[in-house]
Amino acid sequence: KDGHLAGQVIALKILYPHIAVSAEAFARFRNEVSVTRRLSHPAIVQTFGFGRTEGGLPYMAMEYVPGQTLRKHIMAQSGVLAFEQALKILFQVAAGLNFAHGHGVIHRDLKPENVLVLSDGIVKIADFGLAQMFREESRLTKTGNIVGTPLYMSPEQIRTVPLDARSD
Repeated sequence: KDGHLAGQVIALKILYPHIAVSAEAFARFRNEVSVTRRLSHPAIVQTFGFGRTEGGLPYMAMEYVPGQTLRKHIMAQSGVLAFEQALKILFQVAAGLNFAHGHGVIHRDLKPENVLVLSDGIVKIADFGLAQMFREESRLTKTGNIVGTPLYMSPEQIRTVPLDARSD
């Protein structure tokens, strides 16, 4: 038990058993914890720690965000956001990414499902599972391997060339 989190509602991201057996998937999961623990920003879901369940499955303890994905948020408003609301969301996402980029982190999988919107309009970027430190060589992605969601990937991700902050 963590005394610092006493009484705080948290979310657990658990690596499913059929995925946990993959050394690469486990390495990506550990990488996500390592990367996101360094990113303490109001527009980024906070990660508290890493551990294993009683059954041995790896988990990540993180901030609970009582909101919905950006995709669901847009669809709940007939598929269209007011300009001012879209601008407010964009500004918060840009601020979170700017912070991450300032710490050498590229998200690499930014999409509406990885942006959470709270009822008060606060935005949180989630799921840094494919994040890469752009100031370091990534050992988790082999040259020629494409990672990300194709519809949201930058051209350089598809071409598998070196990435920088502009890729997000």
